[in-house]
Amino acid sequence: MLRVALLLAAAASAAATDLHHAARAGDLERVKALLASGVDVNQRDVLGGTALHDAAWSGERAIVEYLIARGADVGAKHSEAGSTPLHYAVITNHVEIVTLLLERGADIDARYRSGSSALHLAANRGYRPMVELLLARGASVHVKDAAGGTPLDEAAWKGHAEIVKLLISRGASVQVRNQDSGETPLHEAAVKGHPEVVAILLDAGADPNARDNSGATPLDEALRYRH
Repeated sequence: MLRVALLLAAAASAAATDLHHAARAGDLERVKALLASGVDVNQRDVLGGTALHDAAWSGERAIVEYLIARGADVGAKHSEAGSTPLHYAVITNHVEIVTLLLERGADIDARYRSGSSALHLAANRGYRPMVELLLARGASVHVKDAAGGTPLDEAAWKGHAEIVKLLISRGASVQVRNQDSGETPLHEAAVKGHPEVVAILLDAGADPNARDNSGATPLDEALRYRH
């Protein structure tokens, strides 16, 4: 009996893996067949994600819609990273999928275990249309990750000038400090050598004399990294 149970469990696991592969590949008919055979729509793969994570990653709208219609959890968190299907769609810049997930109840402020929100991810990657969508849907510009970093920190660090402008225009503070390092967005831009972002932050009122937890100013950081 134990052997039979183990074989059945292995078969169920293989079917679930097939579901994930089919979702990522955009094979709607295979997805339908697997779910019709009894595969759990919210079954996790060995990495801790659901089929909806895979479909969102690949931008497969028809499959995302079908999985949700069959009961897929739009707020399912990856077992390891804590990421949701919304995070996956943001990372891969699928605006249409993000819109759909939000319409179906996805939490716009859900966090990774690192504390990153969807807006952190979009700002880090410089995805302006995605940032605009998230802001229009109510994402907070003040949200902080586990280290105390904001979406503005992410954009400043990466040198995404247009995103920096957009976030500031929506109320992001240029004086906010990372709770671990004490750095401001101006420190971030100075460290990485982004003069356009530095100028935008200064124009918005950033303090050029702000000191981080080590006592360094943005100018100190720029000189240290030879910018």
